Amino acid sequence: TSSTSETVTLCSNSSDGTSTIAVSGGLAPYNLNWTGPVSGNPNGDEIDNDGGNFVISSLSAGNYSVTITDASGCTESESFTILNPVALSQTNSKTHVTCNGDGNGVINFIVSGGSAPYNISLLLEPHPIR
Repeated sequence: TSSTSETVTLCSNSSDGTSTIAVSGGLAPYNLNWTGPVSGNPNGDEIDNDGGNFVISSLSAGNYSVTITDASGCTESESFTILNPVALSQTNSKTHVTCNGDGNGVINFIVSGGSAPYNISLLLEPHPIR
């Protein structure tokens, strides 16, 4: 038997998703071959023992299929999907100072999507605010 567990990419256009393939039963060692937006078939056996796992990394978002072949040539297939987070977006609003020099102006930032936590920098000449 086999199973998969996936991570979401960090950004909507990155290739840093992962899938962990766990295998039990059959005859170790096991070879993996995957297809999808990123395909792979490394040299040698990726999982040496029954109950072991292998992490496929550097995956972009999309649908994948992995074929697991044991030492006796028996195969099993799994499908998995790597997802992107919702694209990062921001909106802002401002309230001007009441009178010159009052220092009561306000800027509100609303950030959504992407992968929190967010780092927001506001550059005001000549002094940056973080």
